[in-house]
Amino acid sequence: MANNLVELMTRTGMDVTLTHPEKFDLMPEAIQMAKDNAEAHGSKFEIVHDMDEVCKDADVIYAKGWGPIMFTGNDEEAGLKLIDENPGWIVDRRRMELGKKNAIYMHCMPADRDIEVTSEVYGWTSIRFI
Repeated sequence: MANNLVELMTRTGMDVTLTHPEKFDLMPEAIQMAKDNAEAHGSKFEIVHDMDEVCKDADVIYAKGWGPIMFTGNDEEAGLKLIDENPGWIVDRRRMELGKKNAIYMHCMPADRDIEVTSEVYGWTSIRFI
């Protein structure tokens, strides 16, 4: 999902900042397509590995659970170990508050509540700060 999403969003001219834990890389072809699309449309595509940084001043926080398949292949035990080594990759209220005042939360539903996103944020599109 994330591979297609960065390709699509950059194709429409959106500025995209992708964040993910180290070793949870997207497919190289998708990253190159996102870079090429951003360049062609005068937008920005960058990758950082700090979830708080990427949420700062965001209009949209689009979350997706991460799987380390590019690093571990089909080795489920190695994948689970790598996931356990990266705690805290969850969208919570504090991270949403780092975004712009009217930032929205998006996900390709269904989200794994309290794993990818806290239950409090799950319906964020209807919550606005004053």
